[in-house]
Amino acid sequence: MDRGLILIQGNQFMGMGVVGVGPWLLPAFKKKGIETKADQTHIIKSMVDIYNNVLADLATENSNFHYLNLREYFTNENEWNDEIHLKSKGFEKVAELFHEKICSILGSNPITSNELIA
Repeated sequence: MDRGLILIQGNQFMGMGVVGVGPWLLPAFKKKGIETKADQTHIIKSMVDIYNNVLADLATENSNFHYLNLREYFTNENEWNDEIHLKSKGFEKVAELFHEKICSILGSNPITSNELIA
């Protein structure tokens, strides 16, 4: 029985340079008394690494599970709109990475020359 395919991205290290700007992470950090940027950055990096390691393990253990590791991308704080959202160019890059991974999984490009990515 074909179980289908799963393709998922891991989180990036989120806007590490803009941590503390809000509104997504800063309120939770403040509520817990985590005030320094160094502590906030350490917590985010640890959480993102744990999550990505779980996804990488799932991909190793399951042939139908495919994972995109995005931690090496978007390292410049200018690529981030806020703590967790990339700017438009970043999302375009994520789409390109998904397309490349899909082509790799399928062994061909599913988009014909008559079709365009909108």
